[in-house]
Amino acid sequence: MKKTILAGLFVLGFCGFAQAASTAVCAGPLTAGPGTAIAADEALFVKVAIAPKCSANVQLAYDQDATTFGVCANSKKGKNSFGGTTEGGGVSAQGDACPSTGCVAPTAAAATGCAGAAPAGT
Repeated sequence: MKKTILAGLFVLGFCGFAQAASTAVCAGPLTAGPGTAIAADEALFVKVAIAPKCSANVQLAYDQDATTFGVCANSKKGKNSFGGTTEGGGVSAQGDACPSTGCVAPTAAAATGCAGAAPAGT
């Protein structure tokens, strides 16, 4: 599952989405399937629309502005949320560990990956 989340973060970091607030792409369905399709927006970081595919139990959100793109993801059954941005620093576990009942839907931040995490590169 960790490889699926990391692969999703990598793909989403370089593919197209267009919204200016944390937006859920994968809501943690019990089975794999299509994620929320995102339309292109020339005013934001990514310019090409995409219809993502989500793995079972994966929760993923993104955020962007005109110069930065960030993603945050986890597994509903996992222990950590993982985030990354176009600012560098790679994908890493961010924030506090999830409770023993599993992770809740993440909130993304363009500058940090996961909302509330330290800025990329710090």
